[in-house]
Amino acid sequence: TIDVLLSAVSEKDRSDNITKTLAVLIDVTDRNRAEKELRLERKRFRLLLENIPGYIYLQAPDYSIPYANDYFKQHFGEPEGRCCYELMWDRESPCEICPTFKVFDSNIPEFWEWSETPDGKIYTVHDFPFIDSDGSELVLEIGIDVTDRVEAERQLKASLKEKEILLQELYHRTKNNMQTIVSMINLQTQHIGDKRILQIFRETKNRIDAMALVHKKLYQTKNLSRIDLKGYFTDLIAHLSNTYE
Repeated sequence: TIDVLLSAVSEKDRSDNITKTLAVLIDVTDRNRAEKELRLERKRFRLLLENIPGYIYLQAPDYSIPYANDYFKQHFGEPEGRCCYELMWDRESPCEICPTFKVFDSNIPEFWEWSETPDGKIYTVHDFPFIDSDGSELVLEIGIDVTDRVEAERQLKASLKEKEILLQELYHRTKNNMQTIVSMINLQTQHIGDKRILQIFRETKNRIDAMALVHKKLYQTKNLSRIDLKGYFTDLIAHLSNTYE
Protein backbone atom coordinates (compact mmCIF):
# COMPACT_ATOMS: atom_id res chain seq x y z
CA THR A 1 0.00 0.00 0.00
CA ILE A 2 1.31 3.41 -0.99
CA ASP A 3 0.11 7.01 -0.82
CA VAL A 4 -0.51 8.68 -4.16
CA LEU A 5 -1.31 12.18 -5.36
CA LEU A 6 -3.88 12.01 -8.19
CA SER A 7 -4.16 14.72 -10.85
CA ALA A 8 -6.63 14.31 -13.71
CA VAL A 9 -7.83 16.33 -16.69
CA SER A 10 -10.64 15.43 -19.08
CA GLU A 11 -11.21 16.20 -22.77
CA LYS A 12 -14.78 16.92 -23.92
CA ASP A 13 -16.48 17.09 -27.26
CA ARG A 14 -18.81 19.80 -28.53
CA SER A 15 -21.71 18.24 -26.67
CA ASP A 16 -19.76 18.51 -23.46
CA ASN A 17 -19.31 14.75 -23.20
CA ILE A 18 -16.07 13.40 -21.79
CA THR A 19 -14.13 11.65 -24.48
CA LYS A 20 -10.72 11.26 -22.86
CA THR A 21 -9.23 11.50 -19.38
CA LEU A 22 -5.58 11.90 -18.57
CA ALA A 23 -4.64 10.87 -15.03
CA VAL A 24 -1.27 11.24 -13.33
CA LEU A 25 -0.47 9.30 -10.15
CA ILE A 26 2.55 10.43 -8.11
CA ASP A 27 3.93 8.26 -5.30
CA VAL A 28 4.01 10.54 -2.17
CA THR A 29 4.51 7.79 0.42
CA ASP A 30 7.98 8.99 1.42
CA ARG A 31 6.88 12.64 1.50
CA ASN A 32 3.87 11.87 3.73
CA ARG A 33 6.02 9.76 6.01
CA ALA A 34 8.57 12.58 6.31
CA GLU A 35 5.82 15.11 7.05
CA LYS A 36 4.38 12.85 9.74
CA GLU A 37 7.80 12.40 11.34
CA LEU A 38 8.33 16.17 11.18
CA ARG A 39 5.01 16.78 12.95
CA LEU A 40 5.92 14.26 15.64
CA GLU A 41 9.36 15.81 16.04
CA ARG A 42 7.83 19.28 16.40
CA LYS A 43 5.37 17.97 18.99
CA ARG A 44 8.18 16.27 20.89
CA PHE A 45 10.30 19.42 20.78
CA ARG A 46 7.40 21.58 22.00
CA LEU A 47 6.73 19.18 24.89
CA LEU A 48 10.41 19.42 25.78
CA LEU A 49 10.29 23.24 25.80
CA GLU A 50 7.13 23.32 27.89
CA ASN A 51 8.28 20.78 30.50
CA ILE A 52 11.79 22.06 31.14
CA PRO A 53 12.16 23.27 34.79
CA GLY A 54 12.70 26.88 33.80
CA TYR A 55 11.91 29.53 31.23
CA ILE A 56 12.91 29.76 27.57
CA TYR A 57 12.41 32.77 25.34
CA LEU A 58 13.78 34.47 22.24
CA GLN A 59 14.81 38.13 22.43
CA ALA A 60 15.06 40.45 19.45
CA PRO A 61 17.43 43.44 19.16
CA ASP A 62 14.48 45.77 19.88
CA TYR A 63 13.94 43.93 23.23
CA SER A 64 10.72 42.31 22.02
CA ILE A 65 10.04 38.62 22.67
CA PRO A 66 8.94 36.66 19.57
CA TYR A 67 8.62 33.39 21.51
CA ALA A 68 8.32 32.30 25.15
CA ASN A 69 7.39 28.96 26.67
CA ASP A 70 4.50 28.42 29.10
CA TYR A 71 6.79 28.59 32.14
CA PHE A 72 7.85 32.10 31.12
CA LYS A 73 4.24 33.21 30.64
CA GLN A 74 3.15 31.76 34.00
CA HIS A 75 5.97 33.44 35.95
CA PHE A 76 6.46 36.74 34.10
CA GLY A 77 3.30 37.32 32.05
CA GLU A 78 2.30 37.37 28.40
CA PRO A 79 5.17 38.74 26.25
CA GLU A 80 3.10 39.93 23.28
CA GLY A 81 3.50 43.66 22.79
CA ARG A 82 5.86 44.04 25.75
CA CYS A 83 9.64 44.23 26.12
CA CYS A 84 11.85 41.98 28.21
CA TYR A 85 12.83 44.75 30.64
CA GLU A 86 9.15 45.43 31.36
CA LEU A 87 8.31 41.80 32.06
CA MET A 88 11.45 40.60 33.82
CA TRP A 89 12.83 43.73 35.48
CA ASP A 90 9.73 45.91 35.90
CA ARG A 91 11.45 48.81 34.15
CA GLU A 92 10.26 51.41 31.68
CA SER A 93 13.56 51.51 29.77
CA PRO A 94 16.33 49.02 28.92
CA CYS A 95 18.79 48.03 31.63
CA GLU A 96 22.11 49.89 31.71
CA ILE A 97 24.00 46.57 31.75
CA CYS A 98 22.24 43.66 30.07
CA PRO A 99 24.09 40.30 29.96
CA THR A 100 21.58 39.03 27.41
CA PHE A 101 22.01 41.96 25.03
CA LYS A 102 25.81 41.55 25.11
CA VAL A 103 25.40 38.43 22.98
CA PHE A 104 24.24 40.55 20.03
CA ASP A 105 27.57 42.41 20.07
CA SER A 106 29.95 39.58 20.91
CA ASN A 107 28.12 36.62 19.34
CA ILE A 108 29.48 34.64 22.31
CA PRO A 109 27.27 32.79 24.85
CA GLU A 110 26.81 34.38 28.26
CA PHE A 111 26.29 32.53 31.57
CA TRP A 112 25.13 34.27 34.76
CA GLU A 113 22.96 33.92 37.85
CA TRP A 114 19.76 35.88 38.33
CA SER A 115 18.53 36.20 41.92
CA GLU A 116 16.45 39.41 42.12
CA THR A 117 13.52 38.03 40.14
CA PRO A 118 9.84 39.03 40.07
CA ASP A 119 8.78 35.49 41.05
CA GLY A 120 11.27 35.28 43.93
CA LYS A 121 13.27 32.42 42.42
CA ILE A 122 16.94 32.02 41.54
CA TYR A 123 17.94 31.08 37.99
CA THR A 124 21.10 29.98 36.27
CA VAL A 125 20.83 31.85 32.96
CA HIS A 126 22.32 30.73 29.63
CA ASP A 127 22.23 33.09 26.63
CA PHE A 128 23.07 31.85 23.13
CA PRO A 129 23.22 33.47 19.67
CA PHE A 130 20.25 32.31 17.60
CA ILE A 131 19.31 32.72 13.92
CA ASP A 132 15.57 32.68 13.21
CA SER A 133 14.01 30.90 10.22
CA ASP A 134 13.89 34.22 8.30
CA GLY A 135 17.59 34.86 8.97
CA SER A 136 17.10 37.53 11.66
CA GLU A 137 19.43 37.55 14.68
CA LEU A 138 17.96 36.68 18.07
CA VAL A 139 19.20 35.61 21.49
CA LEU A 140 17.97 32.35 22.98
CA GLU A 141 17.80 32.60 26.77
CA ILE A 142 17.31 29.59 29.03
CA GLY A 143 16.79 30.14 32.75
CA ILE A 144 17.01 27.02 34.95
CA ASP A 145 15.36 27.21 38.38
CA VAL A 146 18.07 26.47 40.97
CA THR A 147 16.26 27.95 43.99
CA ASP A 148 16.09 24.66 45.92
CA ARG A 149 19.75 23.88 45.25
CA VAL A 150 20.95 27.34 46.32
CA GLU A 151 18.77 27.24 49.44
CA ALA A 152 20.14 23.78 50.31
CA GLU A 153 23.69 25.09 49.86
CA ARG A 154 22.94 28.05 52.14
CA GLN A 155 21.51 25.77 54.82
CA LEU A 156 24.51 23.45 54.52
CA LYS A 157 26.95 26.37 54.87
CA ALA A 158 25.03 27.66 57.89
CA SER A 159 25.05 24.20 59.45
CA LEU A 160 28.79 23.82 58.83
CA LYS A 161 29.40 27.25 60.36
CA GLU A 162 27.43 26.29 63.46
CA LYS A 163 29.40 23.03 63.79
CA GLU A 164 32.67 24.92 63.32
CA ILE A 165 31.76 27.33 66.13
CA LEU A 166 30.72 24.39 68.32
CA LEU A 167 34.03 22.59 67.66
CA GLN A 168 35.97 25.75 68.50
CA GLU A 169 34.08 26.09 71.77
CA LEU A 170 34.61 22.41 72.63
CA TYR A 171 38.31 22.67 71.82
CA HIS A 172 38.86 25.75 73.98
CA ARG A 173 36.87 24.32 76.90
CA THR A 174 38.73 20.99 76.73
CA LYS A 175 42.07 22.77 76.39
CA ASN A 176 41.32 25.03 79.37
CA ASN A 177 40.22 22.07 81.52
CA MET A 178 43.39 20.11 80.72
CA GLN A 179 45.57 23.14 81.41
CA THR A 180 43.80 23.59 84.76
CA ILE A 181 44.48 19.97 85.69
CA VAL A 182 48.14 20.24 84.65
CA SER A 183 48.52 23.45 86.67
CA MET A 184 47.02 21.77 89.74
CA ILE A 185 49.44 18.84 89.31
CA ASN A 186 52.38 21.25 88.96
CA LEU A 187 51.34 23.04 92.18
CA GLN A 188 50.97 19.74 94.01
CA THR A 189 54.41 18.46 92.93
CA GLN A 190 56.05 21.42 94.68
CA HIS A 191 55.04 19.88 98.03
CA ILE A 192 56.02 16.27 97.28
CA GLY A 193 59.37 15.00 98.50
CA ASP A 194 58.93 11.32 97.69
CA LYS A 195 60.58 10.67 94.30
CA ARG A 196 58.33 7.67 93.58
CA ILE A 197 55.16 9.67 94.11
CA LEU A 198 56.67 12.59 92.20
CA GLN A 199 57.34 10.23 89.28
CA ILE A 200 53.68 9.13 89.30
CA PHE A 201 52.53 12.75 89.16
CA ARG A 202 54.97 13.44 86.33
CA GLU A 203 53.71 10.47 84.29
CA THR A 204 50.11 11.54 84.90
CA LYS A 205 50.95 15.03 83.67
CA ASN A 206 52.64 13.58 80.56
CA ARG A 207 49.56 11.49 79.76
CA ILE A 208 47.34 14.58 79.99
CA ASP A 209 49.78 16.49 77.78
CA ALA A 210 49.71 13.64 75.24
CA MET A 211 45.89 13.71 75.16
CA ALA A 212 45.91 17.50 74.85
CA LEU A 213 48.34 17.21 71.94
CA VAL A 214 46.08 14.69 70.17
CA HIS A 215 43.14 17.02 70.69
CA LYS A 216 45.12 19.97 69.32
CA LYS A 217 46.26 18.04 66.23
CA LEU A 218 42.70 16.90 65.50
CA TYR A 219 41.42 20.45 65.84
CA GLN A 220 44.08 21.85 63.52
CA THR A 221 43.60 19.13 60.89
CA LYS A 222 41.59 20.29 57.86
CA ASN A 223 40.99 16.76 56.58
CA LEU A 224 39.98 14.32 59.33
CA SER A 225 40.21 11.37 56.93
CA ARG A 226 44.03 11.68 57.11
CA ILE A 227 45.84 12.43 60.39
CA ASP A 228 49.47 13.60 60.41
CA LEU A 229 50.88 11.00 62.82
CA LYS A 230 54.46 11.99 62.01
CA GLY A 231 53.86 15.53 63.20
CA TYR A 232 52.08 14.26 66.32
CA PHE A 233 54.91 11.88 67.30
CA THR A 234 57.54 14.54 66.59
CA ASP A 235 55.84 17.02 68.93
CA LEU A 236 55.13 14.36 71.57
CA ILE A 237 58.74 13.11 71.63
CA ALA A 238 60.03 16.67 71.83
CA HIS A 239 57.76 17.35 74.79
CA LEU A 240 58.79 14.16 76.60
CA SER A 241 62.46 14.91 75.95
CA ASN A 242 62.09 18.33 77.55
CA THR A 243 60.18 16.84 80.47
CA TYR A 244 62.82 14.17 81.26
CA GLU A 245 65.76 16.43 80.30
